[in-house]
Amino acid sequence: MPTAIGIDLGTSRSMAAVVEGGRPRLLTEPVRGVPSVVAIDDAGQTLVGEQALAQEALDPTSAVRASKRLLGRSVHGPSADLFTYEVLSGPDASLLVRLKEKVLTLEEVSSSILAHVSQVAAHALGRSFEGVVVTVPAYFNERQRQAVRSAGTLAGLDVLGLLNEPTAAALAHGLGRNLEQRVLVFDLGGGTFDLSVIDIHGSVYEVVATGGDTALGGVDFDDRVLEHLLDHLKEKEGLDLEHDLDALRALRSLSEQAKIQLSETEEARISLAPLAEHELVLTRGELEEMVEDLVERTLEVTDHVLREAGVDASQFDELLLVGGQSRMPRIRERVKEMLGMPVSTRADPDGAVATGAAVLAWSLAGQQPDTADLTEILPLAVGVALPDGRMHNLFPRGATLPQEEQVTLTTHADAQRSIRLSLYQGQGEHALDNALLGHFTFGGLREAGAGGVCLDVSIRIDASGLLTLQATDKETGEVARCEIRMEDAAPEVPKEKPQEVPEEEPIELAGGEVPVPTGPEYSAPEPRRPEVLDQEMEPPVAQSTLPPMDLDPEDAPDPPGLEVSLPGPDSDAPPGLEDLEPPPPPPVEGQHQVLPGNAQPYSMVQGFFDRILQWLRTLFRV
Repeated sequence: MPTAIGIDLGTSRSMAAVVEGGRPRLLTEPVRGVPSVVAIDDAGQTLVGEQALAQEALDPTSAVRASKRLLGRSVHGPSADLFTYEVLSGPDASLLVRLKEKVLTLEEVSSSILAHVSQVAAHALGRSFEGVVVTVPAYFNERQRQAVRSAGTLAGLDVLGLLNEPTAAALAHGLGRNLEQRVLVFDLGGGTFDLSVIDIHGSVYEVVATGGDTALGGVDFDDRVLEHLLDHLKEKEGLDLEHDLDALRALRSLSEQAKIQLSETEEARISLAPLAEHELVLTRGELEEMVEDLVERTLEVTDHVLREAGVDASQFDELLLVGGQSRMPRIRERVKEMLGMPVSTRADPDGAVATGAAVLAWSLAGQQPDTADLTEILPLAVGVALPDGRMHNLFPRGATLPQEEQVTLTTHADAQRSIRLSLYQGQGEHALDNALLGHFTFGGLREAGAGGVCLDVSIRIDASGLLTLQATDKETGEVARCEIRMEDAAPEVPKEKPQEVPEEEPIELAGGEVPVPTGPEYSAPEPRRPEVLDQEMEPPVAQSTLPPMDLDPEDAPDPPGLEVSLPGPDSDAPPGLEDLEPPPPPPVEGQHQVLPGNAQPYSMVQGFFDRILQWLRTLFRV
């Protein structure tokens, strides 16, 4: 019988586990696991884990840590000013990191971690394995999930599936117990926070509600201690170390160690040598005061998820706290106060997620096929843009997975050879407020007059939250080729007067028709995307295309008689597109662009002014 394992790809550390004979065991060190750090040494070799930490001590710029926070994001996403490594803007709005002379994608960084964890697991097993289940934060969007799967493929792994981290913890909790329970999983790890309400009926695990914050985790708690140490050294010793990468690396390590110690003791003594001759005593109370707002953020998410799901705390049978940061006494105390119930002692904060992944791998590999019957839900809505910028949801938040929808697209010009459909994910009313999943261009269409080609587009989201599209010519049955882009090329200035945009034609949806503006040159704006609950934001666009030429919507004539209504209950009219934030200037083709704020990763003041400067440059197109 083939062996499959589970891997918890963590922000701070990663772990692997296996189930053999119905009994799970960790294949990596129980508490520390494998540090999720990748480095390049002087010989150009890639190092992972403990070796990468040793290399980081020699040269902080040669190592990347907490890369999971950037995985699957674009240059328009969150600022990279918390990281000591250099972050670049790559092709198609992607993020890259430079370590010495090497420039790596975030998928390549994660693939190195996955490959190393797999080697450690195989050594512990004493044999090879044939498949792996990798965990992801429940609140990851589809683009981030695709990045994790891509990383697994780059690592040479057969990825059997992706599993949400809270669901993995519930699987570990229920293994072999034949439970009838409703559990609340509070998962605060090194870089992300997830919360899920899960019903367990024997081997059936049904996710009722989920939420989270992919920019909240243990590294944010570390940063608060780090800032405290920097302020102390500046005040007592006159040392300004905010730009000293060697000092920052050493102080970050001390900050993490002190934070962990304070979960067990009332005070931690921090040796500041050789920067200072004295020790700094940090008490648990001081730490709790520094991070109280972070703790409150987790409670706000918890309250929002429970209210939205209409679930009362009295309905829970058990409260599971997992993730290394959930060990903090203040967090356990506040969660217990909020929900009025004790924290379960059965859950292993560090190993539960990897163990749950191993349970699913055990089931998918056919070793125990009836062990885990999962029903996951979509954490964030997926939809298309309406012509006024609002988003029409094809798949609502909370929809059970898998899901499938049909959309019909029609050409609107003679000899039109391609049609483009753009999809977004998020809870914002405007497509602009949500993450762009991709511009999907269906090409190679047969020659016909305007309206002569109709494509039936099947859009499917599988149980792992991954998206697939297939477009078929309604008349011939031929499948159109599909090209995916995450960012448009820089528009060219037309030499002639732009063509007028013809009257709108409908995109046919399962529930009716939604009019969209059409014409070969219509393109919605591509502004910079702000963040809402740490989700990346992208501009709205749903269009047909003919020549590869974009027209600025501000210069385009209004489609005659355009009226749009969003299905569903009445709502206040949304702001016009003129109120939305303008786009940043596109990067020069073929060049990497260093993201602002990265050179001074821990300066709160400098980071503030960097963001103001970036906003001004964006506003005035400097």
